[in-house]
Amino acid sequence: MAKEAAQFKFGENWASYSALIEAPQIKEAEAGLLKLIPADELRGASFLDIGCGSGLHSLAAARLGAPSPRSTGIPIASGPRMRCSASTALPAARFA
Repeated sequence: MAKEAAQFKFGENWASYSALIEAPQIKEAEAGLLKLIPADELRGASFLDIGCGSGLHSLAAARLGAPSPRSTGIPIASGPRMRCSASTALPAARFA
């Protein structure tokens, strides 16, 4: 008989983290994005957040001028929570 592998409940971590996201975390995410992508290249650009977790970087990209970030991740426990919290702040964002 095969042993069933224990799976880490990754989505529960994102759901917990999402509840803690406030201005300092958003500012840090913005600063992190700006280290990778110059502000003038981000403004008006398409933004795809693959493995978006809490949606924090999609939120940061939108605040930095990406008009409608697209976010996707594995549909796990965090999915509905992430969509709920991020979509409140990002009405133009698309979550898959």
